[in-house]
Amino acid sequence: MQATIHDREALKAVSPAALAAYARSAGWQRGETYRVHSHVYAGPDRPEIIVPRTDHLGDYATVVSRLIEVFAQVADQDELTIYRSLVTGDRDVVRIRVADSDDGSLGLNEGVDLVSGARDLIRSAACSLSKTQPVYRAGAIQEARELLEQVRLGQTHQGSFVITVLTPVVPPPLQLELYPELSDDILRGDEDRGMPPSSAK
Repeated sequence: MQATIHDREALKAVSPAALAAYARSAGWQRGETYRVHSHVYAGPDRPEIIVPRTDHLGDYATVVSRLIEVFAQVADQDELTIYRSLVTGDRDVVRIRVADSDDGSLGLNEGVDLVSGARDLIRSAACSLSKTQPVYRAGAIQEARELLEQVRLGQTHQGSFVITVLTPVVPPPLQLELYPELSDDILRGDEDRGMPPSSAK
C-alpha cells in the first residue's frame, strides 16, 4: 500500500524552489507564466503541471499534494519517497554519524551531546563566513544567530545512529548569472548561503 500525505503543515514544508528544482531534474521544462504566481511546466511523455512560485497561496498545500502525486506516478515511486526528496530539496543536508552505535540506538545523554555538538559545528561554520578566527564568542555574530534559527533537524536514519541537519541553501550570485532561469525559483537573500564545503562531512 502506498502512503499518501494529508498533513497540511507537512505539505507546506515543501518550498516552491524545491518543487521547481525537482520538476526540472525529472524532465520537465519551464514554460509560460500562469497567472501571477505560477509557471507552466511541460516535458516529453509527462503531463503538463503548474508549479507555484510562492507558498503564500490559500491552497498551497493542496497544490503540493497534487504535484507529489504526479511526480510519484511519473517516477514510479511512492509519494513518501518523493516527499522526502522535496522537503530537503532546497537545503544542504549534513549527516552526523555515531560510529559505535551498532543497534541504532543511543544513550539519552549521548544524544543530547550529539545534538549540541551539531549545533556548535553549524554555528562555527556560519561564524567563519563573516570572519575567520581561532575562537568565536557565542552569540556574537548576528548572521550566525539568524542562520541557526533556520536550521532544522531531519529524521534520524536506521542502522548506526545518524542525525540529519538541514541548513538553508541559496546559490551564490555567480551561479545565478550562469543559470538565470534559476533566479525566479530561489528565495532572495544571497547572504543566507550557508555552509563552506568543510562543514558538510
